[in-house]
Amino acid sequence: YGDGYVGSTVESGGAVYNCLARSKSRNVQTIFGKIEIKRAYYHNEDTGKGKSFIDERLDIQEVHYSPTVRYWENLLGAVAPFEESKELLLKLTGIDVSSKHIELVSEQKGEEIKEEHLEKIKDIQEDEGGKIDKAQIFLDLGSEDVIYLEMDGCCVPTRDEGWKECKTMMLFQQDKNGELIQKSYYSCVWPVETFKKLVRVKLEEYCKDKKVRLVCIGDGARWIWDI
Repeated sequence: YGDGYVGSTVESGGAVYNCLARSKSRNVQTIFGKIEIKRAYYHNEDTGKGKSFIDERLDIQEVHYSPTVRYWENLLGAVAPFEESKELLLKLTGIDVSSKHIELVSEQKGEEIKEEHLEKIKDIQEDEGGKIDKAQIFLDLGSEDVIYLEMDGCCVPTRDEGWKECKTMMLFQQDKNGELIQKSYYSCVWPVETFKKLVRVKLEEYCKDKKVRLVCIGDGARWIWDI
């Protein structure tokens, strides 16, 4: 990417930035250890904020860990407690990060996923009875392409709001040996009104334009069968 120098003055995002240094150093923790990067650094006088175009391209602006290290933190943070994730990351890679940083990175990724899903369902409307339009999929009882949709809920403790029901859906298929394949799942503590919209979106994405036979699995909870 070069040194990131694009002139003594540059406009970016509607703001004007002046170059303060042609070769300002910073450290970044990567999968190869800590490395030093030297790049041009810019500053906006009105906001008092600085920026580096190299940092933006490398996705390391305002963070000290490379995207791959953060990806590994997210992977481990999703399957193990944060303190255990820290120990696993150290044993597997030799990279020593704090459990708090894994928590912060994991929660940030969770927020990104949440916003992505809210954007997908924002145009789905409910009628006066709380119904939404059916999922746009092609159902065929004779199809050999069988899709399983399973839903359930479980009460979990939260930090600030007491006990809430965590709703989970999973879409999957089976191979010839009965093994579950192509698993796609989503969990949230949002109300049923929001969750059912996510179910519709996920079902449409999973089935696409295929003719499918749909098998629904659930216990006796009324909200499941209403969906």
